[in-house]
Amino acid sequence: MRSYIQAYYGIIPSVREIEMNASLSDLSDGNESVIDIFILSANSPLSTQLEKQLRDEGYYVTLFSDGTHLLETLRNGKPNLLMCDTTVPEADAFEVCKQIKADDYLWNIPVLIITGASDLGDLLRVLDSNADNFIAHPFDTPFLLSLIEGTLTVPVERPTPDQIKTQFKIKHDDQVYVVTAQRRKLLEFLLSSFEIAVNKSSDLLRAQEDIRNLGITIRNLEENVIENTRVIGILNESVRTQELTVSELSGQLSDREQTVREKITALDQVSRDLSSEKSAHAEVRSELKRVVMEKDESLAAQRSAIDQQQQQLSELSSELATLKPALERASEELARESGQRKETENILKEAENALKQTGNTLKETENKLSTTAALKEQVETALHALTSEYEELKINLGAEKKRLEESRQELDAVLLAKNQSEQDLTQTISTLRTTAKEQADGIIRLEEELDSERVRLQKTEALLEEREQAITTLTAEIATVSSARESAEQELTSVSRVLSETNAALGGKKKDILELEARLNTARSQVEEKEQAITTLTAEIATGSSARESSEQELAAVSRLLAETKTAFEGKEKDLHDLEARFDTTRSLLEEREQAITTLTAEIAT
Repeated sequence: MRSYIQAYYGIIPSVREIEMNASLSDLSDGNESVIDIFILSANSPLSTQLEKQLRDEGYYVTLFSDGTHLLETLRNGKPNLLMCDTTVPEADAFEVCKQIKADDYLWNIPVLIITGASDLGDLLRVLDSNADNFIAHPFDTPFLLSLIEGTLTVPVERPTPDQIKTQFKIKHDDQVYVVTAQRRKLLEFLLSSFEIAVNKSSDLLRAQEDIRNLGITIRNLEENVIENTRVIGILNESVRTQELTVSELSGQLSDREQTVREKITALDQVSRDLSSEKSAHAEVRSELKRVVMEKDESLAAQRSAIDQQQQQLSELSSELATLKPALERASEELARESGQRKETENILKEAENALKQTGNTLKETENKLSTTAALKEQVETALHALTSEYEELKINLGAEKKRLEESRQELDAVLLAKNQSEQDLTQTISTLRTTAKEQADGIIRLEEELDSERVRLQKTEALLEEREQAITTLTAEIATVSSARESAEQELTSVSRVLSETNAALGGKKKDILELEARLNTARSQVEEKEQAITTLTAEIATGSSARESSEQELAAVSRLLAETKTAFEGKEKDLHDLEARFDTTRSLLEEREQAITTLTAEIAT
């Protein structure tokens, strides 16, 4: 479209363009294929990005961050193109552009302004700086390269005195901007504004497409949330079923625990009774041992005394046996010797006395023997009684052993039943744990899917915000284009007014009037052509505005739908949080019951 307008208005290379091309070639240092581009920017990321993009296209790029340094460098050599960045507040690009265009040596350098184009003031500042063209940031690389190529191919024209006379001032935001009425520059600016509007319309269409895709994504998310809610309901029903099963098992376990406790209590009582009987048996046994030991000691003492008496009796018997031969010899001697009769009688008396003493001793010994026999009978009677008591105790001990064996068998049966109950309980607990683990894994997967859906929703919301910002920027740019169109219409009105004043002032001179009428007709035809072009642009802008309004309505509807979906999603998310809390409570109860069962199992095992 730019080339069409250039051809339509007869913009062809002139002597000035040839001179400009010759002056631009002076910076190539002998290499005519190299195009020098100077960039004035205080925005380091933007300047670095521009340098890389332009170098990739074969341009020779020089960066400047200070306007004074740039002007000093321009005195030593001119570039083919100067790009000035005005996107940062502290940049002096507009002032530098004014100085270059006002300088008799530097005015023919093409200047391309990089602006935010956020309001009408940006466009007016570009017009006031006499820049050759502008581009709105952010921009597409292909559009930037085409604009650079078009700026390099179009020669720079200095305003003529007539054009300087037709300058008019525009006041905006308490600031006055001076605009020179150059037809080609205005058309170039309108063309750039229209291209910006077209690009923004494309961005708006892409945003609408993204919004539609986002609506589809949200509906899919809602379906996923509904499905997840249904799955969570199924899981909750399963959890409730498992809770009922656990409650029943807990009741059965409590009954079995009560039975086991009763049997353990009975077993403890039997053990205590058995211990008491064992203690009593031990006491009886120790007492029996003590009595037996005492009896054994008494018998040993009596046996020792009997042995001593028997030894004395043996000695007396041996003495008696010794005395009998002596008596016989004495009798023989008495018979032979009558003289020794007295002595023999004395000896006999002594022997009789000794015999009497021996008889007394024998009687005492016999008495002692009878006493010992009585003691022996008493000891034997006591031993018989102790033996009978020992036999009774032995019989009682056998009965107690039999009772203990029966209690042990009953305890073994109880332990066997307990082990069987523990096995059943362990199997049930393992089944419950497996089911709970599967449910926990399923819930974890659902939570992960929900987190991913949340992340996707956050990304979608961020994308919507970016699209809304882009739409807002596009609206501002369209407003800027509309303001530029109004400025062009004001300019046409001013031209018509000037022509009318000139026609009234020269009314007395026919020749001049005819010439002026011819010029006026030519100007009118040009104005009509310009008005037709402006009308076409206005219709296109109106179409873009209506499309923008429709897009804004669709965006508002989508925003409302998104808000309703977000509210519904928040409700679903709240319900999900409640379900998660209930599941956590159920899981904690299951863990507590598992701990109680584990503790009970350990106690039973102990």
